[in-house]
Amino acid sequence: VSTVTVTYNRPEMIQKCVESLKTQSLKRDDYEIIVVNQGEDEVDVDVDSLIEAEDKGVAYGRNLGIKEASGDLIAFIDDDCIAREDWLEKGLEELEENDWAGVEGQVEDDSDRIDEWMESDIWGFVTANIFYRKDVLEEVGLFDERFRPPILREDTDLAWSVLELGEEIGSSEEVIVEHIGGESTKNWK
Repeated sequence: VSTVTVTYNRPEMIQKCVESLKTQSLKRDDYEIIVVNQGEDEVDVDVDSLIEAEDKGVAYGRNLGIKEASGDLIAFIDDDCIAREDWLEKGLEELEENDWAGVEGQVEDDSDRIDEWMESDIWGFVTANIFYRKDVLEEVGLFDERFRPPILREDTDLAWSVLELGEEIGSSEEVIVEHIGGESTKNWK
């Protein structure tokens, strides 16, 4: 499995995110950590692959991460999230036990903001915490890079493309990340 995280000028947050990825219950040899840095701030993280990239939007960054990934499964987590210790293990279990193209986990937050986003009609299948089979991502042509601010719905658009193939994306209460980003969000260009 390959984890993919895109970051932009949040060096402290990406450091916390990466530390949570390095302490997973899976053996460290069983997964790789890929970080795509699209910001001007230097990112000092010990990962398998650190890609320095232009800021052409988060979809572009995620696509770079997918192309770099050697795993058959891609686990997306946002840079302002912390993975539970069993995050990868639980995500893999869900995909092994079910015939799904992907599985969306839970994003916990002390505020009600995440719940409001997840329940609104404009959000769904957020890449703050979702796993996909790499072959399915390639079949749908990866994330649509035309999605740029102020409209960031590339994750929902990708999921709908997967569903249109006749594939299923499951949901799990066991695959958990904690959102630590507060109220601010990245101003993707």
